[in-house]
Amino acid sequence: MEQESREQHREEQRQRFKRALERANARAAERRAAAKAALTESGPGQDTGPATPIPPASPKPLDAARLLDVRSPAPPEVRRPPLILASVAGLAWGAAVLLLLFGQFEPTAGLQQRSLYGLLLLIAGLLTFLPLQWSLRLPSLAWRGTVGWGLMFYTLAFVPAPNAWLLSLPDLPVYLILLVGIFLAVDAAMIPAMYALGLRLYHHRPARFDVQRAARQAAEVGLLVAGVVALAAMQALTLVSLLLLIAILGVTEIFILGGREV
Repeated sequence: MEQESREQHREEQRQRFKRALERANARAAERRAAAKAALTESGPGQDTGPATPIPPASPKPLDAARLLDVRSPAPPEVRRPPLILASVAGLAWGAAVLLLLFGQFEPTAGLQQRSLYGLLLLIAGLLTFLPLQWSLRLPSLAWRGTVGWGLMFYTLAFVPAPNAWLLSLPDLPVYLILLVGIFLAVDAAMIPAMYALGLRLYHHRPARFDVQRAARQAAEVGLLVAGVVALAAMQALTLVSLLLLIAILGVTEIFILGGREV
């Protein structure tokens, strides 16, 4: 109903604008006809005093249909997915968390157990992030969220915890898989949040609805969280290193925003 009312309102605006253009073209035609009649009545040999200035040629009548197609971009409408999807996704994530905590998963678990848990994570991720991507029109959100959260849960469930620091060769692949999962999970969670935050904070219209800005800022938050985990794994996480990481990402974002405004 809301979409139909908007289309009806736009159609009424088109009709009003078209009638206004027709009246303007009719008045211009009347003025041209009056000027032509005055010149004809004066005759070539009569002294009519100062020459009547010829009005400038009226521009070509405007094409209402062409002008009506050029409209200012409207803000994207938020589509609402069925609420049942949110309920099913919540149940799936709840089951995944309960199995992670109390399922007694081990690195030596069989293929069937691994496959069932991976399928549960896949269903939970798709039911969560596909509706969000469709609703907010945020590209690549579904695969980022599904892969990131699934990889993180799967690693915690079946991959043995590393015992050495980050650059120790036997544990390096485990750290890399976990860091990639953390980055993608935080990135997917922050993209909708950054997009909604931009709608409130930015007053410049292109910046408010800039999906690339939201994706970039979400990636910076993901890099921050993954960087904190990496520093902790290297036993180098201190207040100074944390503030330095925040400053690097913050200054980078300020330069990017400043360069776009210029």
